[in-house]
Amino acid sequence: MLRALHRGERLQDTGSQTAATGKTVVVADEHAIFVLGMVSSLRVLPQVVVTGQTTRHTVLLELVEQQQPDVVITGYTLQVEGSTHPGHAPIADIGRLSPSTRIIVITSQPSDALHRRILRAGAHLVQDKTCPINTLIRGVIDTLKGGAPAAAHNQRPVIVGTGTLSTCEQQVLRLYLSGMNVTAIATLLQRSKKTISAQKISAMKKLGVSSNQELVLLATTFPPPEWPEAGGR
Repeated sequence: MLRALHRGERLQDTGSQTAATGKTVVVADEHAIFVLGMVSSLRVLPQVVVTGQTTRHTVLLELVEQQQPDVVITGYTLQVEGSTHPGHAPIADIGRLSPSTRIIVITSQPSDALHRRILRAGAHLVQDKTCPINTLIRGVIDTLKGGAPAAAHNQRPVIVGTGTLSTCEQQVLRLYLSGMNVTAIATLLQRSKKTISAQKISAMKKLGVSSNQELVLLATTFPPPEWPEAGGR
């Protein structure tokens, strides 16, 4: 797969989802590893269908023209065929080929001037490649909703910290993210399902997530679950 990405071949998502069940997204970046990591992270979102991925400037434009995707996520630089130097993301060309497509540009250059220039070129959101993957995905979610912030420093990250969570809420969330459902957690902790559900919902609100799919994105942030003894509170 990495070899194919470096050649610039179009890689279609072969999962069970189809464009009819979610918003279509095309991912492009000069670094194949970043592309594959972003695609893997997007697959946990049921409202997203990755329909193409590439490292190449020309292939990105072909995908945009053919698919008219809802969102394009592209690095600021892409490989240009026949050139030893990467070219800038073809923001204006994407807008021309697919006017309704929303564009997210990922850059490793933390420059406010550059970010403003990218936004003026037609991008809907600029994000820093060094920010946590949770924040990148939050940007995708907000963009799909049509409410993406205008600049990177205004982004609302998925994680706002666990300091505001009670001990019980943290415990429930860790167990849920480890793969247990509400019923299993209630049995383990000897609490009612209603109590566990309420604590989970409360924790999600404090963390700024609105669905179980968004909550899954927090899994790598929480430490491994601390299995309490039966009857622990």
